[in-house]
Amino acid sequence: MRSRHTEEFALDDAGAPDDESSAGPDSSGQGPAGPDRRRRLSPGWRHRPGLWVALAVVLVVVGAAVSPQGEPLEPRPPDTAWTASADPGRAPGVWVLGVRPVIAAADGLTAFDPDTGEPAWSVDLDDPACTATTDALTCVHGEGEDASIATIDPGGEATEQPFPGADIAVSVGGDLIVGGGLGGNPWLGRYTTGEDPPAEVWRYQPEYPIDRSERWTGATVSQGVATVFSNDATSSGGPALDLAAEVETGESRPAVVQRLGGFAVSNVGRTSAEWQQQAPPLAGPGPEVPGHPDLVFTVDGARDRPSGELILSYTGLPLLALGDDLIYAGTPPGMRAELTGPDEIAVQLERVDVRSGESLWRLERHSYLTCPCATSGDTLALVAAAFEPGESFTAIPQALLGIDSDTGQHRWSLPLHTVPDGVAAGSRQVYVLTDGTLTAYAGH
Repeated sequence: MRSRHTEEFALDDAGAPDDESSAGPDSSGQGPAGPDRRRRLSPGWRHRPGLWVALAVVLVVVGAAVSPQGEPLEPRPPDTAWTASADPGRAPGVWVLGVRPVIAAADGLTAFDPDTGEPAWSVDLDDPACTATTDALTCVHGEGEDASIATIDPGGEATEQPFPGADIAVSVGGDLIVGGGLGGNPWLGRYTTGEDPPAEVWRYQPEYPIDRSERWTGATVSQGVATVFSNDATSSGGPALDLAAEVETGESRPAVVQRLGGFAVSNVGRTSAEWQQQAPPLAGPGPEVPGHPDLVFTVDGARDRPSGELILSYTGLPLLALGDDLIYAGTPPGMRAELTGPDEIAVQLERVDVRSGESLWRLERHSYLTCPCATSGDTLALVAAAFEPGESFTAIPQALLGIDSDTGQHRWSLPLHTVPDGVAAGSRQVYVLTDGTLTAYAGH
């Protein structure tokens, strides 16, 4: 068996170049220092070949309340509104479709009334794996020759498309991106819907087989790249090896997948430029930056295309875009981030206007802020995690944090003991799915 090269990133140095300045926070530590907040940082990298190393950003806590010993106190947990249970399938998840939370379980989909938690509708599907847009869920159910793709609208109406061999699918521009074949010869393709069978636009299939027993369980279409992935490890215990291709052309790309504490990259190049130009998938809708329709966010800045002009410079992990703003977790100017412990370095979560470079707010912590994450209305939910010492750099979830997306205020903290299977946000509540239990929290 030939295996592809898989890496993860770790931040090392982050300093400002000699010919440009990088303003720090104002005296309050809560806002921009002035009107010109364009970042110009020079990232450095530590490369440890063969290890699955997390791109880690350690954040220093800033709180309004303190303990009698002078330590910052976490805000109280959010109130529980209701809970519901289901039997987890191969790809459990939760999404907000219309106004209702919807979960995927072993026997299909169930939508719930957001106020009461009562079931609103259900769709029977055989162990589905689903992806979401704002208008529909796309779910592959069944297996092998019996696999089919169901598209479910906010009212629970399903449209079926037989698709033998499919494991996962995601809708893009009226077409389907479909992945399959992980158990032998994995493939990824784009297909035009409305025809029987769907017409192939492009298909990418590596030249080497992969000896795997599981199926693809997730897919993203973000920053111009379609990616299919599995959350399971290889039979040898190593990280998952994933597939990615350009959405428009089908050209092979390194597969970048969000993981707790950072992201994994399969089949990445060895040069510094190749490492830094990887574009992690963003949670939620794509950015809307006027004048820059092909903008991508990498770990060293926002570019007008993957290798194009640098529009905004920063060093960190981009998490999600809110219109023409970016929320990312990274190092402050002049600071150094290493995976040596949470007390070694301060790193911040920041919301920045991409076009002007203005910093709208910053939140500093002693923990890594990462996805799974979600946003709706004025609430941003992110997982805070720590890393176990040792060579594996295993990320351990600590809490789900509720942050005001307009001000950066830390509103609430929900302790976590395991990685959630899904996090979603509605207009008034935040939903967390863990081990078959969906909990709605009054997060606003």
